[in-house]
Amino acid sequence: EIETLVTATMQIALLIHTGEKPSSCKTCGKMFRCHSHLWRHNKIHTWQKPYHCKTCGKMFTSSSHLWRHMKTHTGEKS
Repeated sequence: EIETLVTATMQIALLIHTGEKPSSCKTCGKMFRCHSHLWRHNKIHTWQKPYHCKTCGKMFTSSSHLWRHMKTHTGEKS
């Protein structure tokens, strides 16, 4: 299990170093280094927005977008 993690980490590091992006979006063709980034990107095309603001109800594709949005309610600056 550790060997698998180390191998995967080394592969990602190599892709970053070489600039290679082996995963591509079948909808728009955008390329990604990691399959997980492609998975997250696909939410844009499927309109999946599982994260919602409890204050105003606005919905987001990622928790980081929701977190950034929440600052509009608290007045916190980025």
